[in-house]
Amino acid sequence: MMKRYREDNKEDEIKTIYEAFFVFAGMWAYGASLDEDKLSFSNQWKGMSKVKFPDVGQCFDFYYDPLQSNWVHWDE
Repeated sequence: MMKRYREDNKEDEIKTIYEAFFVFAGMWAYGASLDEDKLSFSNQWKGMSKVKFPDVGQCFDFYYDPLQSNWVHWDE
């Protein structure tokens, strides 16, 4: 029973990583071409993502680190 729980948990982690990479690719594919309204785009993109971004900053300020399982600021 415990082994099955670990496998399910690992599968959920992998799905989260794939989703975060998809969100990252999408935000740069669509958002990078914007000259105006980047803040509006960022707020909407952060609100739509299932993989939650930090509250402070724009979506463009972060990349997803699969080892930490969260969004990390580019400055780190």
